[in-house]
Amino acid sequence: MPLILACMVLTLALLSWAGNVYNLGMENILCADGIRWAAANIVTNFTAAPLAEVILLMTGVSVIAESGILTSFSPLSSLKQKRALLLTLIMLAAFCLLILSLVTLPGAILLNSFGTLHNSPFTKSIPGLLLVVTLIAGNGYGYMSGRFTTMHDVILAHTKLINAASGYFLTMFMAAQFIGCAEYTHVFSLFSDDEPTAINILSFALYYIILIPYIGVAYIKKTS
Repeated sequence: MPLILACMVLTLALLSWAGNVYNLGMENILCADGIRWAAANIVTNFTAAPLAEVILLMTGVSVIAESGILTSFSPLSSLKQKRALLLTLIMLAAFCLLILSLVTLPGAILLNSFGTLHNSPFTKSIPGLLLVVTLIAGNGYGYMSGRFTTMHDVILAHTKLINAASGYFLTMFMAAQFIGCAEYTHVFSLFSDDEPTAINILSFALYYIILIPYIGVAYIKKTS
């Protein structure tokens, strides 16, 4: 995948040159100004990638998978596993009730200054709250079921997917360069009147949808 993205960057560079020659409203990334921009923004392009969001997502998925909670719904699960699942669900219910109280009770502190959900601390915290839910579920069940017995088990559960799918981060780096070059050259102005929306769709596809095969391959290797 990184090689494919590298070829896409080179193709985009050639397209920007042709688009500039034929006055298609594109910035030429192969001219002196374009090369200076490309060299100066290698790191800047990568910092625009949702690196923190992806790491937190992989951490949540990893701890859920390693805790074994997904297999606890099986009829073949042991009594200890069933009790661990019940206690975990109770913990999750308590956490959800706490958050619900912070957005519904008088003087709810997670609402905005007008007392609504629009652009409120609650809506901004949804990704973080989802991470907390996965951490409560994974760590709670893993400990109570006996799957996690040492701190090493806990640390490994949080980082195993990141280690197994580490190649994704090279893909993210190349995707960030392609997206940055696409923004600079305005290549999407040739295909869409709403260039920012097109860039956002491309970013979602390259950063998140491509992550799915890496996660799948990581766990296929684990079970094989």
